[in-house]
Amino acid sequence: MISVAAVLGLNNILTRAARLSTSYSMTSSLLDKNHSPINILALEASGDHASVALCQDGVILDERILRARHGHAASFVDMAAEMVDASPLTFSDITHIAAGVGPGSFTGLRVCLAAAKGFTLAGGLIGWGVNGLRARALATLRQHPGHMVLSCADTRRGPYFTQGFDAKGAPLTAITEIMPDALAAHCQELGMAEAIIAAPPSEAPLPAAVMAIDMTAADIALSCWQDYQRGERPQPLDPLYVAAPKLGPSKASQAGVT
Repeated sequence: MISVAAVLGLNNILTRAARLSTSYSMTSSLLDKNHSPINILALEASGDHASVALCQDGVILDERILRARHGHAASFVDMAAEMVDASPLTFSDITHIAAGVGPGSFTGLRVCLAAAKGFTLAGGLIGWGVNGLRARALATLRQHPGHMVLSCADTRRGPYFTQGFDAKGAPLTAITEIMPDALAAHCQELGMAEAIIAAPPSEAPLPAAVMAIDMTAADIALSCWQDYQRGERPQPLDPLYVAAPKLGPSKASQAGVT
């Protein structure tokens, strides 16, 4: 359930990001940003940790990771600010804001996308939403080229979100939910028997057929860069929900009002 305090917290994140961006005089238009170098500030918080990364023309300059399941909201914008301050760039050099849109943690996605929208709105930057499953598939292909990939993300409800990709990272299937012990059989059904099954690292043992592949903001940035190089259109900074978010019963229903 999303509380009023949580909603106010998300609004505060957007406001802080916007103020930070404005303080660096980010006033260039979208057209002014379509030049080299392409500097991408990437944000990711769909899983058990939050991360930010800075990428210039496909090269990761820096990355910061908070490996904690909670507390993303308290440090996300500050992590980005500290990373940029420590780099040779300033916020006025940023051309794109890339953010993981999930699927994944509802609260983590809202925190991430609120910060991303704050940066883009204040600076006239290009926002770019990135499918986290595709980002994990591309991360897998950088380590193990030439394979099909069944990319997975934890729903925190038992099953995994899954999507199949070819050896170039193009989607082969829609996103679906599959239990971890059924992933290998699912690959057989899809005609992907030789695919690598890539899932996030977990404290619990993964099934024998599953490979632990982490996915962080650096992978979000590289996915954005690849799409930019291919001439793809930016995707919106909207959460990718496979199942409707659990918002809880309304006050009216709790009071018996129909």
